[in-house]
Parts: sequence; C-alpha cells; structure tokens
Amino acid sequence: MSLTLNDVFFRLLFATLVSGIIGWDREQRNHPAGIRTHILVCIGSCILALCQIAICLQALKISQLHPFLTRVITANPARLIAQVVSGIGFLGAGTIVVTKHFVTGLTTAASLWVTAALGIVIGMGYYEIAIPGSIIVIIVVILLNRLLKIKRIHQVEIKYYHRQQTTKLLRKYFHQNHIKIEHYSFHINKSDMDGDERIYTTVYTLKLPKTLTYDQMLDQLSANENIVQMNLVAR
Repeated sequence: MSLTLNDVFFRLLFATLVSGIIGWDREQRNHPAGIRTHILVCIGSCILALCQIAICLQALKISQLHPFLTRVITANPARLIAQVVSGIGFLGAGTIVVTKHFVTGLTTAASLWVTAALGIVIGMGYYEIAIPGSIIVIIVVILLNRLLKIKRIHQVEIKYYHRQQTTKLLRKYFHQNHIKIEHYSFHINKSDMDGDERIYTTVYTLKLPKTLTYDQMLDQLSANENIVQMNLVAR
C-alpha cells in the first residue's frame, strides 16, 4: 500500500467539496461558522488523517527494511485522529451562545463536529463510509427542514422605554395580526439605562399566522419610537 500524490489531492478536494456544501448552508443562515470555517475544519482533519497514514506506512516500510527494529518501531493509526475528535469540541463550543433566555449555535457546533469526522474518514480513504455519510449529513443539514416543512416558533427579545405604554401597543399589535403569545418573560436590568430613561426587556415566544413572517413583524414593530432593540432567535 502506498499514498500517491493523486490520492492526496483527490481526498483533499473531496473533503473541500463536502464541507463547502455544509458550510454554505450555515453561511446562508447567517451562523457564526460559515463556508470557510467548515472547509478549513474538514481539510485540517483530512490532512491529519493523511499524516497518520503516512506515519504508519513509513513505520511499516522501516520494519520491512530492518526486521530487527520491528519491536521498537510502533505507529498507532488512531493517535492523531483521537486528538482531532477531542480538539474539535473546543471549536464547536465556541459557536454556542448561552444567554439568560436562549441557547443558539448548537446545530453549527454539531455540523463542525460531523465535518471533522467526514474529513477523517475521507483522509483515511474509507470511501464506503465517507460517501453515504456525506449524503446523509447534507440531507439532514440542508434538506430536512425544507422537506418536513417545520414551522419554527421563535423567541423575540424586545427592549423598550415606557413599560405600560409600549406593552399595551405590543399586545394590540399581536391581537390585530393574529399572533399567538405562547409564553413571555419580563425583567428589568438595572444597568440598562439611557440617560434618565429606564430600558425594559420582554422575551416573547410567538406563533405567527401563515400570512405574516418574522421579518415583516420586526420591520413593522421597529417603527415604534419606544422600541430600542429587537432580537430574533429560533428555539
């Protein structure tokens, strides 16, 4: 067995293609880890896997040339791969954002982890695992949500002035547009001050009618001068 230059180029290009498709989906959804991050993670994993193969082949060649060194020279094919599997967790954890009200970035972290795994199997040359694995991952990441037509419920964090007045206007808007409030939480942060003005925060879990999108709702609410900031997060 030998690792030719053509093998190296093919595996690296294969890793770039697969990870690029996964990263493209994350980029389109405006997530922190996009196409370049996923490609670099997959190529890095692939390079380390290729390096591990080269080390093993070199150890095997030396053992064949010098049989008396067989007991001395050893090469564990899983050593570098184990470091990739554990190390990628730190990068994935960096994409997860935890706040008082919601957690985001879990799917992006999982896509980075599985991209690293694909890079390893591609680098090792296990195409019988890499090809079906790549197809399934792409279906799950890109097509599953569209095929199942999942209706997401979002949480909307709204920061505003004049608590009673603005809350009344928000409730009126939700009622007029047939927006159902599944849940809401309210809090006052003492540090949220704009001069002498107190800034209040309410997080609504909303279910919108089919005729209204979240982008349209945010655009319409942003016209209210009492509203300071709005953040939309999928649950």
